[in-house]
Amino acid sequence: MSQTAEPILSIPETVREDVLAYRGKVAAFLRGETNPTAFKAYRVPMGIYEQRTDGRFMVRVRLGAGRVLPHQLARIAALSRAHGNGVLHVTTRQDIQMHDVSIEDTPEVLEGLLDAGITSRGGGGNTVRNVSACPRAGRCPQERFDVAPHAISVAEYLLQHRSSFNLPRKYKIAFSGCGTDCALASVTDLGFFARIRDGVQGFRVFAGGGLGGSPRGGIVIEEFIPLDGAVEVAEAIRRVFDKNGDRTNKNRARLRYVLNRLGEEQFRTLYREERDALRTGGLSGHPPVVKDMDARFGQRAPGPADSVGQAPEELSHLIWPEKSPDLVTLRLPMLLGDIPADDLVAVARLAEDHGAGLVGATQEQ
Repeated sequence: MSQTAEPILSIPETVREDVLAYRGKVAAFLRGETNPTAFKAYRVPMGIYEQRTDGRFMVRVRLGAGRVLPHQLARIAALSRAHGNGVLHVTTRQDIQMHDVSIEDTPEVLEGLLDAGITSRGGGGNTVRNVSACPRAGRCPQERFDVAPHAISVAEYLLQHRSSFNLPRKYKIAFSGCGTDCALASVTDLGFFARIRDGVQGFRVFAGGGLGGSPRGGIVIEEFIPLDGAVEVAEAIRRVFDKNGDRTNKNRARLRYVLNRLGEEQFRTLYREERDALRTGGLSGHPPVVKDMDARFGQRAPGPADSVGQAPEELSHLIWPEKSPDLVTLRLPMLLGDIPADDLVAVARLAEDHGAGLVGATQEQ
């Protein structure tokens, strides 16, 4: 499969450096130079979790806005066959996990992913986690506009800063293209909803939501921001979280507990202060870039090979219409979110041969 295409989510140089340094950290641990507790604190933010089976590990691969290219899927499948159990798992945060990897093999896996333009950095631990988006962003007839490029821009900006990997707890961000909220932006740490005001595209922004223990919806922190304000808002909330999160009790460390402790008024005040400071001092590092996804994966005209006739009634719920007439999104349900590596390669080939060359992971796995 072609590997010439630019990755969906460009890997920042700092992440590349950390991945390449990981091999040395593993070698030091295996020589007994690093104790298990210290090594765990290092490997988990690299997206590597120990499983219940002794000596076996899970690697969680982040997908920019849940999107992945065919050759990247093929690489994930190959690495799973070579170093794992050959079964991949799609998560509710649009990541892909490979299981039963030995710690000795994890450097090969991380470097193999990096070679394909993907990474597990930030797949676990107290980090900026995968920035998710509506699974049909750019295709859904109901969306106000495609939110995926903005989710990817936020992720690329935050990932370049190593401070994004040492937070009080995990920091989750989601982008929804309409009020249906397929991305669950209303119940995550920071959620963006597409809005159009007076012909201008932008976002309504929620913060402090979450599920799990003590669930709550987020509060509105911005009724409307223009598109170019998304990164600034995400960085401002990251700073509020970094400075005010509880680092002593991980069960009370998520952003929603900061909101509960401070109250809505004080929370918004701290947020506005951080955003004002960013407006004055500017964003650091490489400036955010919003990629033109339409230019790469635009609504192509269907070809003769795509004509498959009327779908059987029992399969109609798996075929969703897109914005362009005669084009559809094909949903592939997986038992408990699992898919064998060989089947994942088959999906990649279908996307490359008959689709726009793009596969999306959904929050429904």
